Amino acid sequence: MEVALEESVFYSSVLDREQKVTFLYPDLFKAEGDDCSLLFVQDGEDYLQLGHLKEQFTDLLKQNQKNRFSNIAMILIPPGTSHERYQFYHPEGEHHKQYLQFFHQELLPFIRNHFTQQGKHIKKMGLLGDSLGATVSLALALQHPSVWTYLLLQSTAIDISLIQEVKETNRENWCVYQVYGVYEDGFQSQISGKTLDITTNNRKLVNAFQHAKANLTYFEENEGHLWSFWKDDLKRALTFFAQT
Repeated sequence: MEVALEESVFYSSVLDREQKVTFLYPDLFKAEGDDCSLLFVQDGEDYLQLGHLKEQFTDLLKQNQKNRFSNIAMILIPPGTSHERYQFYHPEGEHHKQYLQFFHQELLPFIRNHFTQQGKHIKKMGLLGDSLGATVSLALALQHPSVWTYLLLQSTAIDISLIQEVKETNRENWCVYQVYGVYEDGFQSQISGKTLDITTNNRKLVNAFQHAKANLTYFEENEGHLWSFWKDDLKRALTFFAQT
């Protein structure tokens, strides 16, 4: 089974720009029945180029005898430049609130309409992100916790305020996959110049998810804040989404 890529562009009035979206799905996806699962991927182009997402998803499709991956479509959203990414993804970013608004008020209706026209019923939706991409995924889920019930978080560059927000409400409807490395403290952001203790804060986030009674699967690996780490972890994360 092969994987298809399909690009689409639409205008976002919230962000005041043309926004590219890439659909990634098995070539038999449209014939696989009515139900489907959607995974929204922050840093979409990085996951394609650095994470080898298409190749890894193809491998999973070929290896899995029960076709648990055949009804999954991914929606890849590139944030733009590194500066735009920071402004969109970071809770203190200048356009962070607009990005959350864009995602829920423009992108999500556009995607739902796209699959409804194909006769698909969306069974579940999830968010995948690395570093700040994981942070904005968590921020989106906190804004609409009944919509985003599946979170795949790789080395979340977590904001302390978000950790506290996770703890404040019951999250029993969430299925969370969290991974981080033991060598991620002291990471310095090239955009903000700030030093981030990612390992320490992810351990706090683990405790927050457990306190909130989320369905949590987490791994602490002997890794640093690197794309090679997230690439090697990707099949395990996607398997979690397919099988949970």
